[in-house]
Amino acid sequence: MANGINNRALIEAVIKSLITDDGGEFTRNFSFPPFTTQLASNQGVGETLKFGDTSVTAGNLYYLDTSGGWTAARANNATTGAKELLAVALGTGTASAVGMLLKGFIRIDSTLVDGTPNEGLPVYVCDDTAGEFDMNPPAGSGEIVRIVGYCIDLDNTRTSDMLLYLDPDKSWVEIA
Repeated sequence: MANGINNRALIEAVIKSLITDDGGEFTRNFSFPPFTTQLASNQGVGETLKFGDTSVTAGNLYYLDTSGGWTAARANNATTGAKELLAVALGTGTASAVGMLLKGFIRIDSTLVDGTPNEGLPVYVCDDTAGEFDMNPPAGSGEIVRIVGYCIDLDNTRTSDMLLYLDPDKSWVEIA
């Protein structure tokens, strides 16, 4: 025991806080019942950060800018989410109140996805609209290509929301 703290109890408390999310387990089975019955549109589970007084919109992709605020990511140049920390807003409001998903699973509304999602394929920072996701890598000169995660599943109609495994790549490429 150091400084009056029981190390085992501390470790157990830290582990418990890491594997729970609002009382639910971090481990989820999204195959049955399907993810559409478990997660509302733009709702997610995983590693979250409640930081910043920026106003954010649920389901949109943001980067942490150098002033400590969240700005909608866009692949149109190397200063709008290429090398910065990426996260998805878990609600609409102040980032410190609604939380930002850094890594995990999130149901992305179809209106925020450019292109046709397919299971197993990478999802990119969108080059056309700030804050959105793209199923095709940007190809224009000066645009950046950065994978933000992978499409895991689609809703039952296969035309609407997707289950995204958010795990932003730390590397990126700028198109010459």
